[in-house]
Amino acid sequence: MKYTQFIWSTIISIIIIASYATPSFAATSSVQLVINSQKIQTDAPPVNVNGSNMVSLSSLESLGLHLQWDAKGQKVTVRSSSNRNSLSVAVGERVAQFGTQSFPLQTPPILKNNRVLVPVRFISEAFGAEVIWNSADRIVMIRSAEQQSNYKTLYQGADLVKARQIAIDLPSADQPIYNSTDEEIIYAYHFPEGEALRYYDYEGNHVSYYEIANDVKSLVWEAVVDEKGRYIKEHGKRPVSDSSTVYFRKHRIDNGVDYGRVGDKKSYTGEAANGTLAQIIMKIPNEVRTDQLQSLRQAREAVLNMRTVSLGTELPTVGIQTLIRYFPIGKSDVYFDATDDLITYYKIENNKRYEIWSANYKMDVPAKHKELPFFPYHITKEIGKRPTITTPVAYYVYRGAISDLRYGLIDLQGKETELGHTDPAQTKQYFPVSKEELALLK
Repeated sequence: MKYTQFIWSTIISIIIIASYATPSFAATSSVQLVINSQKIQTDAPPVNVNGSNMVSLSSLESLGLHLQWDAKGQKVTVRSSSNRNSLSVAVGERVAQFGTQSFPLQTPPILKNNRVLVPVRFISEAFGAEVIWNSADRIVMIRSAEQQSNYKTLYQGADLVKARQIAIDLPSADQPIYNSTDEEIIYAYHFPEGEALRYYDYEGNHVSYYEIANDVKSLVWEAVVDEKGRYIKEHGKRPVSDSSTVYFRKHRIDNGVDYGRVGDKKSYTGEAANGTLAQIIMKIPNEVRTDQLQSLRQAREAVLNMRTVSLGTELPTVGIQTLIRYFPIGKSDVYFDATDDLITYYKIENNKRYEIWSANYKMDVPAKHKELPFFPYHITKEIGKRPTITTPVAYYVYRGAISDLRYGLIDLQGKETELGHTDPAQTKQYFPVSKEELALLK
């Protein structure tokens, strides 16, 4: 188990975060810190120390943390209104105290340019926050405990109404430079059909186009429209027109809503609850969400950086030639790792990776398992509780020696369908998600 995870982490780390192999103490001013969708302008640039992202302590106050600095003892005490336990860490010390428990630190807090820098993952996770490191874009995303369900709905939820309402309410630091000049202002939102992560916001004759990526909502383009629908002023990069768009338009004098597909003769009517603009989003008949490809891929990649809680017993293994990872379709919170003679099942909870079951198997001995229809080999020894998988799975076969990734689907009869073949060192994608997988969720 530990060996399997170590091998996987080592292989991926070589490719994904090769920058960690450079100097052990490296300034990373290009790293962006995002907390609950807000870009944090820190009073000291983030620093990477031995593979750990270190941020200024004060930057974490946006998580609702209360900080107390003991200059004499060079000790920090962190408290949260949502957790009665306090966290104590000292500059240079490799052990942190959280409540009555002691935890080892991979990298201790440091004092740099009169600023205390702390390991962002450990401090955040101690108070229930989720930490995601996007190595390609060099972004650290932190989601507080109370916001995590919203992000899951935003990125992965099948309920388009809820996902779109969350998208609209997401904060954005970008301010439009134009205003509406329409005296009778009517509010409306347009979304590409099946999507929630980008949309148009209409306020009279002013339109703003937003996109959400890495938890940040950005204003990409805006324009002022004349009576004939022409853009008389515009700023930013105009998006390409979508083949199908849905709209939600609030009545000017009450909470009534018109909505439907742009271009359709048939429209629908409803009423916005409480009169808030996000509540004008209604369910479009026969509309199915289609934009979870990127968000599901990112969620699967996020498990690589999570801490592992093992079963405590290790099964023997002969080593690794090929590494395979299996995810039940549409899932990122449970998965299997398999090497040449060992398979391990993990479950994600509280931003940790819990080892639930592990087994040795013989690859050259075929077998059928009613609990694991995708796994065709004879299991010889196992520990923990064997899971039951009742859906097809997405698989990823990785050969690190030649940087080769093969992926596809396995149905409940064990039939494998290969969907792609890439070099992850070039694409920087280690868990591509296919439209074929999402189609199985409908």
